[in-house]
Formats: sequence, structure tokens, C-alpha cells
Amino acid sequence: MEAFELGPREVVDLASIPWLALAEVGVQQFELAHQDPVTTWVLRCSPGSELDLDQFEACSEILVLEGDLRESGSDYPVGSFLRGPSSSLQGCGSREGCVLLLRQVAGGDESEPLRLQASAVAWQKGPALGLQVIPLHTTDAEELSLLRWQPGSSYEPHRHADWEEILVLEGVLQDEHGTYGPGTWLRYPPGSEHHPWSDLGCTIWLRTAAPTRQPSSPATQSLPSPSRNLITPLSGQPWHEHRGVLQHRPRRKTAIGMAREEFAETSSSPLTVQNGSTR
Repeated sequence: MEAFELGPREVVDLASIPWLALAEVGVQQFELAHQDPVTTWVLRCSPGSELDLDQFEACSEILVLEGDLRESGSDYPVGSFLRGPSSSLQGCGSREGCVLLLRQVAGGDESEPLRLQASAVAWQKGPALGLQVIPLHTTDAEELSLLRWQPGSSYEPHRHADWEEILVLEGVLQDEHGTYGPGTWLRYPPGSEHHPWSDLGCTIWLRTAAPTRQPSSPATQSLPSPSRNLITPLSGQPWHEHRGVLQHRPRRKTAIGMAREEFAETSSSPLTVQNGSTR
């Protein structure tokens, strides 16, 4: 699969990206996107490596994709989310190696540092039937969340008012433009349209713009239905059940690499995304 695709949306396969070594021994990076004031990276840390985030004058947000991250003497496994001023993230490293999604927000808000493990947080009712959500962080500018799709679930066709970013953590996400397995990062520009669904079920990390309002606490408040506020259904109709009765399927807590192997076993040919189609 090609690492990049540009067009109606950006698609990056994390398994194919060209890594760039950092000054820190054993740490590599790749810049996914930069749009002031936010830069999004994916980092790969070798076993025993250390990561110095204090050099950045920004607020850092970390999602552990593979392995485990050690910070201030505590270990954070796959699915953990850490946020705070870069100076508050001390002693970051990994004993066994890890892959991280890192977002750095220049001049980010001064809210209290956040440490959240998805496995310890209850999933909440999502914005459509068969979808569940864990809010990660909400500001006046954007909302970050984990979104879990039951097999056969669907989201109404919609148009994006602002940039939307997705990272497929496990399972398979689909829309009319293509099929996206574990480790696929997507960015949809303002004005773009799509109709997402998941035949097999999936879990994604999701970034959407937020309507103007006061920041809220992600650990104690339920998600204020961001998609209902941000996304305009093309049909103009309210949310409704789609694709009928959903099946129950236990959630598998696997790293991207393990999920990718499972996806490969169920595919008749390697996944390649080119020019908005699947090959």
C-alpha cells in the first residue's frame, strides 16, 4: 500500500511511512499534518528509549497505539491518552517499545494535565445506533474522542464543516471512497462529504471541530453529541436507525499490528488505496 494519497481526503498508511530519526536515540517520527496551531506526529520508540517533550513550548496530547509508554514512573498501555503542557510530561520513555500518536498545540489551553486509560472508562452512547464513544478532550476549538462501531453499524451521510481526522485503531472502517484497515490515518477537508460504515466493526480515534462553548471535562461529562452540532446531514433528516438490527461482538483489545494481521487474514488481497478507491 502506498503511504500517501491526496485528493478529496488525505490517507496515510502508518505501516508504509518513511520514518525520520530524532536526536533522541531510538526515537523516530513522521509528521502527519500541520495546520496552525496544531502539528500531528506519529512516533516510534525503541525499547529502552527516552522521549524529551519538554523542549516544545506547546500542549502535548499522546495516544498510545502500540506497546506501552512510561511517564513519571507510571506505565500507560495501548489506548491510554495523556494531555497537558509539554513541561508536565516528564520522564517519558518505553521499556518494551511503543508507537504513539502525538499532537502538539501551540499556545494550548492551560487545563489540568489529563491521564486516561480507555480500558478503565465506560463507553457511552454514541451519536448513532451501534456507535459508542469515550470523550478524550473538548475545547472551544475541537473535540477528541474514541468511537467504537458495532458490526454492521452506519453513520448518516454528512458534510464536514471543518477538518475531520480519523485513525483506525482496530477493525475496518469503510465509506464510498474506500476501505480502511488498522493503522490508516485519514483527514477530510472542510466541505468534503462521505457516508461511513463498518461491516466488521471497528474502533477509531476521531478529531472534529467543536461549536463555540466553554471547555468541559472529558473524564466526568458525557459527549455532547458533537456530530449533531457539527455535521450537516445531506438528507436534512434527523438521526435514525440504519442497516437494521446489529449483532453483538465482544471488543478485542489489540494493538494496531495484531489487528492488521487479523484484517489481512480476512482480505482476499492486500489493501491498496489509490485515487479514492480500493485495490
